[in-house]
Amino acid sequence: EVFTDDNVMYKKVIGVLTTHNVDEREIRDEAIEKVKNIREGTIEYEIALQNAVKDVKKRRGLIR
Repeated sequence: EVFTDDNVMYKKVIGVLTTHNVDEREIRDEAIEKVKNIREGTIEYEIALQNAVKDVKKRRGLIR
């Protein structure tokens, strides 16, 4: 349990949330740029896109 004033807790929570604000569309667009050479709609494309999204997230420090 945490005991503190609401305004103090609010500021802490907002601080954490804003530091982890992520634009998923931007990450996906960057990943799509990396897999341009693979034809869209194929299984290979989907696998490559998933891997590219993971790589972008790793590079940005969002996942390990």
